Amino acid sequence: MKVCFIGMCGHSMQAYSVLKQRPNVELCGVAPGSSHENMTASFDEAIPFYPSYTEMLSTVHPDLAVVSPVFGLTSQVILECTERGIDVFSEKPVATKELPLLTAFPTDQDMISVGLLAPNIYSLYA
Repeated sequence: MKVCFIGMCGHSMQAYSVLKQRPNVELCGVAPGSSHENMTASFDEAIPFYPSYTEMLSTVHPDLAVVSPVFGLTSQVILECTERGIDVFSEKPVATKELPLLTAFPTDQDMISVGLLAPNIYSLYA
């Protein structure tokens, strides 16, 4: 499974510490969620760094994106990933802008205790 990281404003390092130990996971890229994030010192330098998450998504075609930009951008990044068919693991996926996500997934799925919002959006917290 190819996994990339977008932003590091939340608990993405906890996900990173687990995923880097998994033999079936390829950490394929790291990119900031906004131009204000400096992520280069946080991840193993063997993981390719991209200045733009959209460039990274187009280049590496990950199976899963760990999304943790500043909260105001979370919905925007999640929508970009899901429109490309990329599964998302996100902390607080509807922290500040829930309407775009709810209109993108107009089914009547409720958030359940494991944090599942839609078939391919998962959260650290319920």
